[in-house]
Amino acid sequence: MAKLAVLLFALLVSLLFAEVSSAKNGNSEEDKCEMQVEAANLAPCEEHIRQKVEPNYGGKHPQIIIQRWGDFFPWGKRHREDKQQQIMCCNELRQFELNPKCLCEALEQIMDNENDRSQHSQQDPRRKQKFEREIRSLPKTCRITSTRYCDLD
Repeated sequence: MAKLAVLLFALLVSLLFAEVSSAKNGNSEEDKCEMQVEAANLAPCEEHIRQKVEPNYGGKHPQIIIQRWGDFFPWGKRHREDKQQQIMCCNELRQFELNPKCLCEALEQIMDNENDRSQHSQQDPRRKQKFEREIRSLPKTCRITSTRYCDLD
């Protein structure tokens, strides 16, 4: 009878350790994801989205932009710069392709950075919606297959 009690106690202790171990692994996955997002250079993504959302991004006056209309065509400087930002952004986001949760965290980080940036100035609410829509389209733009919907709020 004592052997049975010891055996049951050992089984109970091993189950308890297994539960604690699996809880720690869940946190370490989350920590690993957070570290990957922090290490990623998401600035090109932010720049790419700003160039799409803000027609006169970079402090250019709209009339100057009209005078430099060639910049917007595929052979124009602004188009090339935006394409370069997009390529750099996609390269960064592809590291999260196999982990949709981390991809969502990276997209959330981009949105948080933009919210911090725009908090100091008066921003049009429609601009924020456009920015969010562009963030949501990044996986598709980068040809990253992600079935997960990311809550960016």
